[in-house]
Amino acid sequence: MIPAHNEEDGIGECLNSLMDMCIPDEINEVEYVVIDDRSEDRTKEIAESTGAKVISKNFRGDYVSAISETVAFGVENTEGCLILKCDADVQNIPKNALKKLYSILSDDTRSAREDDYLSCPKCFKEKFENIKTVK
Repeated sequence: MIPAHNEEDGIGECLNSLMDMCIPDEINEVEYVVIDDRSEDRTKEIAESTGAKVISKNFRGDYVSAISETVAFGVENTEGCLILKCDADVQNIPKNALKKLYSILSDDTRSAREDDYLSCPKCFKEKFENIKTVK
């Protein structure tokens, strides 16, 4: 899930990078969803051209509350066993990043540690937020 507002400069590269990741065998279906908040540029058009689902909604309020509402709305309107929130300017995600993250989250015998992320770039660790697992 990618919240977006006037992100035409990065949304295409972001989605292409996400779509290029290796998907864990345990995940049968992947959905790429952009939550477009009042973009006045080509964000929606570019996101749709990649095959992503785009949901447009007008969020009101200050920046922080609009982001919170966008993320909550996105979680309510996506399906899956794992929902990741990603910033629209994230690019060049390692192909194995999702497999690695999924193995960490699905392993009940251990907790994620700092060294679990060493093979991922700093931007991956900082930009993926609000991980929600649904069981």
